[in-house]
Amino acid sequence: MFSDIKEIGKRDLKSIFSTKATFVTILALCIIPCLYTLINVKAIWSPYSDKELQNIKIDVVNFDKSQFIADQKINVGDQVVSNLKENKEIGWRFVSKDQAHTDLRDGTCYAEIVIPKNFSKKMLSFTQGYPQKADLTYIKNTKTSPMTGIITDAATSELASEVKSNFMSQIVQKAFLKLNTFSNKLENKKLSIANIKQQLSFSSENMNLISKLLENSSLIANSSASILKDASVTNQTLNSIQLNQINGFVSNLTNNAESIQSDSNTLMNANTSLLFSINKDITQKSNDILRAYHSYNSSNIRSINYEMNEQLDLEQQYINTLTASLGSLNSNNKTIISRINMQKAQLDNLIHQQEKIAKNITARTNSKNNELYRLIKQQINNNDRTNKKINDLINNANTNYGDSINASMKYQIKLIDKVKSQATSALKSLNSDQKSSNKNLQNGLLILSKAAEKLKHSLNFYGDSIKSIGNTIDFTNDSDINSLIKFLKINSMQMGSVVSNPLKLKVENLYHSPNFGSDFAPSYMVISIWVGCAMLISVLSVTVPENWKKRDYSIKTEYFGKMIIFNILSLIQTLIIVNSTIFILHVRAQDLFILELFGVIVSLVFSTIVYSLASLFGNIGKALTVILAAFQIAASGTIYPIQLEPHLYRLIQPMFPFTYGVSSFRETISGISVGTLLLDFVVLIFFYVVFICVTPILKIHLKRHVTGLHDKFIKSGIGND
Repeated sequence: MFSDIKEIGKRDLKSIFSTKATFVTILALCIIPCLYTLINVKAIWSPYSDKELQNIKIDVVNFDKSQFIADQKINVGDQVVSNLKENKEIGWRFVSKDQAHTDLRDGTCYAEIVIPKNFSKKMLSFTQGYPQKADLTYIKNTKTSPMTGIITDAATSELASEVKSNFMSQIVQKAFLKLNTFSNKLENKKLSIANIKQQLSFSSENMNLISKLLENSSLIANSSASILKDASVTNQTLNSIQLNQINGFVSNLTNNAESIQSDSNTLMNANTSLLFSINKDITQKSNDILRAYHSYNSSNIRSINYEMNEQLDLEQQYINTLTASLGSLNSNNKTIISRINMQKAQLDNLIHQQEKIAKNITARTNSKNNELYRLIKQQINNNDRTNKKINDLINNANTNYGDSINASMKYQIKLIDKVKSQATSALKSLNSDQKSSNKNLQNGLLILSKAAEKLKHSLNFYGDSIKSIGNTIDFTNDSDINSLIKFLKINSMQMGSVVSNPLKLKVENLYHSPNFGSDFAPSYMVISIWVGCAMLISVLSVTVPENWKKRDYSIKTEYFGKMIIFNILSLIQTLIIVNSTIFILHVRAQDLFILELFGVIVSLVFSTIVYSLASLFGNIGKALTVILAAFQIAASGTIYPIQLEPHLYRLIQPMFPFTYGVSSFRETISGISVGTLLLDFVVLIFFYVVFICVTPILKIHLKRHVTGLHDKFIKSGIGND
């Protein structure tokens, strides 16, 4: 049997060189399969490079209209176009709407992007208080090539991301430019802020101490009066004790009164300074509104007007506090009280008018007209009048407040001196009129107690507010202020870049691949080997011709004898396919020897399978090789990941030799994984063993049926032997 197999194989190999026509035909059969790999891999060698993608045309139509924000003209559509002109990753073209429509219809471009006229308006709508999402119209034409739709989808998605990133970057940059300016002002006022903080903290601490001293003085005075009532000590000892107590009380009250006067003056100066600052800010914002009106910036008018409303409310609060303080200190002077109430009423009326005008301005900011200008001018005039009234009130406060405090303190000190004089006089005349003296002294102590209570209540009028401010400001320190200034000074360009694109993606390939063609080379090489085997069974006979037979060969002998020529020619085809891919296309292999070795294995397995089908089923077997190729390309993960295929394909994928042939070539070209490569080797050898064992057995049982079917097909006149 083995000698017969060897004889059939030798005769087939000698036949190759028997005639020129035979040799040329066999040579063509060996070379042609490699063209399938060379042509297809070269065609997709680097389709996603910038040079190639520039041939994919996308038309851009820009209808966007400019918008104004913070006195600056912004056109987001123009910025998008400007960025796209610098983008060389795809073929952007900037045309009219009609031109884009024509290009898309006739296939000159593959997609159209339309930037609507309200694009900037919607992008900036958050500044108007009613944020909206901007629209970007994307129209694509996938009729010419489905793949272009995927490419244009990716390009458009990247464009949308870039628009969002650039827009966020600009917003953050402009915000931090304003904050940078504010940080400079804050740094210049840092010393003043620290000084005010220190004064408030000191005042808060003194208020607690003074209040306690006054409370103790009042208790001691009441206690002394009670002692006088029930005293049974001698007149001389009692007089000495009482005189010492009176001198101590008078000294404490005098010192406390002077401290209250100093702290009250400091608080009054701070209150008036804050009121001056607020009024100055309101004046500035009125002028800012007028400038925004001349530049027709409705969003800026609305924003400044809202801030001025808040300042008007704050101004009203400080006026109420100031007038209440003045009224409390001058409660016995009806003339001053009347003047204060009149000035407060005038200021309340003016501030109410300003708030009403501010509402009317907000309602008319959407159009530039004479009525809006009249309201703004009226607002400025009213603010000037308010300014004057506040100056009058503050001047009146500075005059009357100091006079009232001084008068009150002088009155209290005079009252203390008077009581002291009465007590001393009473003590001196104690011998002559002990009962009367004791009564006068008790009355004096009660007056001292009441005076201390009054001073304490006056102190508490401002004490609660100062304590609250002092306790709050104690939680801050110079480090907090410095940290705030440092944050506000951050570079606006850097902050805009980080906030708009906080993520930097670092890409690393586990297996390096220089281009797209190298990734697909294993798939096309395997397909080429199968195609080469299919060409062999289409041209060469799978049976021994009758005129060659010296004797009758068994089915097994004929099967294995004819297999030799198919295995050898397929091996030659495979070596040409592998080496042409490596040396002509310059596909880099991790290990050329292992690639060649697995090429031999895949060639042996594929040629055996294809030859066995043709030998077993004849013409039907040849057709089966084509159908099997189609199934394997679709269901073995050759082109697309198997996870994207239908569920049925995923189930039958392990049953195809293509799966392991492509996998072994990918391992040797992209990067070797020993476990995967060993599995591919074992399964491929399994396919080979199964076919060479099963085919001869099936051939014995099916020969009569297959031969009869073949002969009838030939006799029909349409079949080819």
